[in-house]
Amino acid sequence: MGVTLVFGAGDFSVTLGGFAVGGIGTATLAAILLYQLLGLRRRDPVTMPLDGGSGRH
Repeated sequence: MGVTLVFGAGDFSVTLGGFAVGGIGTATLAAILLYQLLGLRRRDPVTMPLDGGSGRH
């Protein structure tokens, strides 16, 4: 999370060819990339608890 905050607050920009992504765009891409990379080491899939009042199990 710290990396994405620094990218967003520092207005970090990346230019690939004629396409430029700056600030919040770069922070969003970094967050998605880090989430996926760090999730590769996870053994068990993340499960969300179901709402108790929904009746689903």
